[in-house]
This record gives sequence, C-alpha cells and structure tokens, in this order.
Amino acid sequence: MKLSPPLLKYAGSFQTIPAAQLQSDITLEQVRLTDFEATSLIARSLAFDEAIFEKVTLTQAKLEKLSIGDAELTTCNLSAVDCNNASCIRVCFKDCRLTGIDFSRSTLKDVLFDTCKLDMANFRFSKLNRVTFRNCVLDEADFQEAELHEVSFALSHLSRVELTHAKLTKVDARSATLHDLRGWSYLHGLIIDGTQLIAIAPELAAELGIHIEP
Repeated sequence: MKLSPPLLKYAGSFQTIPAAQLQSDITLEQVRLTDFEATSLIARSLAFDEAIFEKVTLTQAKLEKLSIGDAELTTCNLSAVDCNNASCIRVCFKDCRLTGIDFSRSTLKDVLFDTCKLDMANFRFSKLNRVTFRNCVLDEADFQEAELHEVSFALSHLSRVELTHAKLTKVDARSATLHDLRGWSYLHGLIIDGTQLIAIAPELAAELGIHIEP
C-alpha cells in the first residue's frame, strides 16, 4: 500500500506562529509550530492547510472538528486531546505521544503514524482509508464500529484492542504483535500470517465458543 505524502512544496518559507493564533473557526495556511506548548487549549473547527509541527505539546486540548491537511508532526505530545469529528488528510505523525487521543467519528485518509504511542486512543465510528501504523503501540485502542480500508499495522503492538462491529477491508497485521483482541468474529478482511494464527488460536476459539479439551 502506498500512501500519498503531505504536499509541502514551500515548507522552507512557512511562517512560525504564536500560540495566540490558535483560535476557533480559523484556517491557518503554510505555518510552522516549533517548541510550542498550549495545554488545555479550546478551539473548535480549527484548520491547518500545509503545516509543520515540531515538539508541540497540546495535551488535554479540546479541538472538536479539527481539520489537518498536508502536515507533518514530529515529536509532538497530543495526549488526551479531544479532536472528535476530525479530518486528517495526507498527514504524517512521527515519534508522537498520542495516548488517549479521541479521534472518534473522524476521517483519516493517507495518514502515517510512525513510531507513535497510541495506547487508549479512541477511533470509534471513524473512517480510516489508507492509514499505516508503523512501529506503534496501540494497546487498549478502540476501533469499535470503525471502518478500516487499506490499513496496515506494520511492526505494531496491539493488546486488548476493541474491534467489535468494526468493518475491515485489506487490513494487514502480518508483522504486528496481537494479544487479547476483542471482537474476533468481526475481523473478516484481516490479514495475518500462519505464525500469528497459531498464537491467537486459543483466543479465537474462546470467542467462538470452541472448547479445546485433551
């Protein structure tokens, strides 16, 4: 699967902005945020079009209907950020801490999460199209009733992940570590390898009510 990368042709000339410019109902274009902290920020319908985030901390911010198009986020901390109903298109998250982030009811397309911590992340009712989680921790992440199309969990760790009522198409988890997933009966469309099948067989049998006796 090949993702469309962020379009950042003029990144060298992006304007650096202060925290005061992050407000509701505003669109910021061709901007750079560096060594930036705005915890518990409240800004509804904030939009970024071509942006670079470096060492940005927005923990516990409320950013409902956040829109990010063509952006790179590196070494950022977005833990416990509420960005439900968000839109992320051609976005790269690298070395970011996203523990407990709320992406519920969001749309993610051509998004890369590279070496990110996404434990307890909420993707309920979201639509993920061409999304790669590479070398990420997704323990206790919630994909209940989400739609995943062409999604990869390459080299990622998934433990106690909720997938009940999820709809999967071409979801590749062959190099991922899978443990105690919830909702095996809804995983039509998941791709795993033979070694993984042996490892998860007891969990799969338990969920399907199959009794294994000596």
